[in-house]
Amino acid sequence: MKQGCGIAWATKNDVGYAYLLKGYRNEFYRYDPVTNEWTNLLDAPIGTANHLKYDAGSWLVSNGDHYLYAFKAKYHEFYLYDTDADTWSHAKTPMPVPGSHGNKKAKDGSCAAWFDGRLYAFKGGNTSEFWCYFPDGDTWHELNQIPLIGQSGERKKVKAGAALAAIPGIGVHGLKGNKSLEFWLYVPSQSTELDAVRHNAPGGNSVAAGGGPALGGEVPLMDGLEASKPRWNSQGTWVCYSKTDTLTDREQIYQCQYGTSTAEQRVVDMDEDCEEPVYSPDGQYIAFQLDDTASGYYQLCVTPSTDSGPGGGGLFGRDCEATAATAVAAPVRAEAPGSALAVPLSSPAATSGSGDARTPGLTSVPTSRREVCAGPGIGGTAASLRPVWQITYAEADHCYPEWSLDGEWLCYERNDDSGYTQVWRVPAFGGTEQQLTFGNSDHYLPEYLDATDIVFTLSPDTGYDKIAEVNVPTLNVTVLSSFDTDHDKPSPAWDGSDVAAEALDDSGNAQIVRMMGTSGETWLTSGESDIMAPDYGQDNQMISAVRWTGITSQIVWVDAVNGGYYPATDSLAIRDNPDSYVDTLVATAMAVYEREAWESGGLLFGGGRRRPHTGIYLTKGHKHNGGGARGASFGILALDKATPNPVTDRVTIRWQVPVEADVSLRIYNAAGQLVKVLASGRTKPGAYTTVWNGTDAKGRRLANGIYFYALDNGTKRISRKVVLTD
Repeated sequence: MKQGCGIAWATKNDVGYAYLLKGYRNEFYRYDPVTNEWTNLLDAPIGTANHLKYDAGSWLVSNGDHYLYAFKAKYHEFYLYDTDADTWSHAKTPMPVPGSHGNKKAKDGSCAAWFDGRLYAFKGGNTSEFWCYFPDGDTWHELNQIPLIGQSGERKKVKAGAALAAIPGIGVHGLKGNKSLEFWLYVPSQSTELDAVRHNAPGGNSVAAGGGPALGGEVPLMDGLEASKPRWNSQGTWVCYSKTDTLTDREQIYQCQYGTSTAEQRVVDMDEDCEEPVYSPDGQYIAFQLDDTASGYYQLCVTPSTDSGPGGGGLFGRDCEATAATAVAAPVRAEAPGSALAVPLSSPAATSGSGDARTPGLTSVPTSRREVCAGPGIGGTAASLRPVWQITYAEADHCYPEWSLDGEWLCYERNDDSGYTQVWRVPAFGGTEQQLTFGNSDHYLPEYLDATDIVFTLSPDTGYDKIAEVNVPTLNVTVLSSFDTDHDKPSPAWDGSDVAAEALDDSGNAQIVRMMGTSGETWLTSGESDIMAPDYGQDNQMISAVRWTGITSQIVWVDAVNGGYYPATDSLAIRDNPDSYVDTLVATAMAVYEREAWESGGLLFGGGRRRPHTGIYLTKGHKHNGGGARGASFGILALDKATPNPVTDRVTIRWQVPVEADVSLRIYNAAGQLVKVLASGRTKPGAYTTVWNGTDAKGRRLANGIYFYALDNGTKRISRKVVLTD
């Protein structure tokens, strides 16, 4: 038994038994305590996506009678088992992915308990989300989050080790996990529906027409459901991503080209899920993880991105004129027989690279070495078949591949024999896997910082999660982050000078920080919203990120030099997983990301229904050549929430102007009467901060109550509410 195991007590024809979901697979058993015997039952459903794994965060809960609820984490599938009939139901409505922490799937720490006719569940996965399932309506509602800070005084969200248990007539008890001893009690109100939050969401969208986005607007590169994890090539011309095939329900790898009429191209056509694609430094290959049905583990594969030239069916570079896409037949997976690169760690050739800077267009593995490493290839014409080379075979999950700067290696995370996640690497075209980190800690999300160092998230058994680096020649590990708080998702600068990452501030909100070697760590953002998923641009001065405004989000640019952030999109949809491209010659900044739209009624579409304005999107802006995210034309007209709010003395208002214009910032009372002008006149593009002390135009203190502050540039007006109190 492994992660994902669940056990629950239920009755069958009024006789009690223990039921076991074995974990990591879908095996299902019943235990009779009287006879001390196990009975193998009908396997738990594998779902339409045909996934066997009930992975970490999966659970099994009884309703106290003859029904069992089984939740499959990661894939968000939800089933009902009738113990009297020994049958599984059709899929029930699963716990929603969108929640107060953004677009997050249930992972380690997800668990549930039955209380008073309902299911109560933690989502886990380093969130504080708490949900209630109503069986009668087959609906989920998000409740108030579990508090971030407990008696320990540490800021802890729910992760591995969490558990829920209900006591009839009292409430739901919970362990938060996450290397803490926190123990909580939740007492539902008389009407739990009234506790639910975020039922209503804003509608609308902001999509620019034409072949490219207006500054601060956004356009679809691929419009449709179930596309995720877009990644640029090093020239900012092609984007690869994974997308679910509507016929097979399998995730496959696709790519499309920005700025041309080239249609979407399917890169692979496999019988297994293909996820987390990433281009090689020269754009000619794509590495990805494959959910290998033969071994039951994620394995790493590499495939050419091209039919007739780098980048997929056309010329490569800033001025490319792509031809129409070529139909690609199903590739055949071939074993990479080994590589001349598979040399011992002590050898200089194992760690040498072609430079310490991630220069766009960096030459990858020479063609002669590719021919040696890549195996015999697949028969057929170049335009009809693409080979897929499997690079790893060990019985362990190999996840989140990233290329070395010279294109010769792939680093990734993989469990060791003790069950801890470690950083590994393997020659990119086949060879011996090499373990780079060791010890009783988890090591997540590795990415090359320079030719010899790899950064990652270090998660020890006790203490905070930190950002660290491992030096490949020596295997020495150095902690980079100095703040005593949890960190995640490191993103190296392209010149290898520093690392950006997420970190929790004193209020428990995720913010972006920057670590500059011996210079220490600095906060780049602050505020009441989570700012997450940083990704450095090629200029080493701009970082794309996601700012969550409740259940919706917006793409922002974080200034890595001066700090602060600048909105690039509105916040009327769900956006996540941005990837940056900054053209340093023409000072153009672009980010591609996942976007999920809202229907007119304000709720997300469910059940896999297709809707407009959903898919892989792009936003574009200009930056100033002198550095920083402020530019001659950048972002959108934006007005942030006033802080603090309610206010007793002084309130801070942040606002942004995208282009030079006549702009005013004014205060109005609840009757709509102007009471004070905070700013007015010709305003250059940039971000501004204004402080209001609660007085009118004559300096007199205003009465307590509701006021509105409004930003107007002549073509658009934005207003927000602020409450003045004692």
